[in-house]
Amino acid sequence: MEGEHSQAAGELLLSYKPPSEQSENKIERKITPEDLFADRSDGPGNIKPNDTTNAQPNGVLRVDTSGNEGSEGNRTWEGIQDTRKFGPVKYNMSYKKRGCFLIFSQENFDNGMPTRKGTKIDAFNIFEAAAKLGFEFINTFHDSKKSEILNWLHRVSNATHAEYDCFGCAILTHGDKGDVLYARDAAMKLTDFTEPFTAKRCPSLVGKPKLFFVQACRGLKMDEGVEVTQNMDVVDGAEDENDSVLIPNEADFLLAQSTVPGYVAWLNSGNGSWFVQCFCECIHRFGGHMEIMQIMTRVNNMVAYQFKSSTQDGKDNYKQIPSITSRLTAELYFCREAVDDGAVQQSESQIQMVADEIEVHPSQSEQTPQLSDTEPPPKLKKKSLVSRIRKSFRRRRGTMP
Repeated sequence: MEGEHSQAAGELLLSYKPPSEQSENKIERKITPEDLFADRSDGPGNIKPNDTTNAQPNGVLRVDTSGNEGSEGNRTWEGIQDTRKFGPVKYNMSYKKRGCFLIFSQENFDNGMPTRKGTKIDAFNIFEAAAKLGFEFINTFHDSKKSEILNWLHRVSNATHAEYDCFGCAILTHGDKGDVLYARDAAMKLTDFTEPFTAKRCPSLVGKPKLFFVQACRGLKMDEGVEVTQNMDVVDGAEDENDSVLIPNEADFLLAQSTVPGYVAWLNSGNGSWFVQCFCECIHRFGGHMEIMQIMTRVNNMVAYQFKSSTQDGKDNYKQIPSITSRLTAELYFCREAVDDGAVQQSESQIQMVADEIEVHPSQSEQTPQLSDTEPPPKLKKKSLVSRIRKSFRRRRGTMP
């Protein structure tokens, strides 16, 4: 295990300054030994197979169907164990703070790859969406080198998240097959971002959701789509344990990627990427009352049905569908009953920094976004932009409209 986790991750992020503001002295973090995190009373269920080699089940499910017609019957476990215990149905989202959210936005590259015009729009929109979900410590890293990214991932994962609900990260860059993602100067893998937050390497996030949102291509293929008639019918549709439990090292991750393996992901220079536009709109509309997978299903729906490509070089009418991989072990809702008035700790200087860095267009949620948009909407004045960012941080984390 790598050292002890004592410094709060949020304090670490608040110390961050963009490269232009950093002094020659490197930021150093001192760690003093202490308990990694308090005992959780809502941990995963206590399922312990007796035969780990052959993976024998704990028991046999017996269903007594005698009784009223249509009744599901009484379910009981017999055999090796009388009962099988399960973890919580919902994640505990009532810690002192919501947590940290990192945004890695790559616009320029040293290896000749094309400039990603529009990524600053995405970065700002995700910044606002993360604030809407209640994240207090949000940092955007622009055009970072591989070593800088790895350093920040290592530092944040080695700080303590004991008082936080969860962790979030957005990656906006070029990509390729095999979940390759590009830093400014070198190629990386998606696992470079996720592995520092696994159970072994980040114990203070054990049993807590780790959310990763990736806007990047995953190949060169383009989805031509298929014409269908609109006649598709879709049906709408624990106990506390203090004992030590064994959980998978890779559990409690959500990987939301902008496209499926092998395909491109579309980015509009004036409005940002399709995936991020839809994700942020769904967060603002549904983030206060829907479960995360319900939200991401709506993101998939919007990307699939509301967008098609139209470019100057004739790449028209292509489609896109995001790919959502869930390793979550409980339902995730972001609403909470009570919120600390002093919870948002984003500094005024960072709010100003975001306004300086990002040029943002007003929301066009009522329009069907297309790549054929030729006249971008007027830019927000800087004063209005600063007000908009500050307002996003003052939102409460209760039930959001």
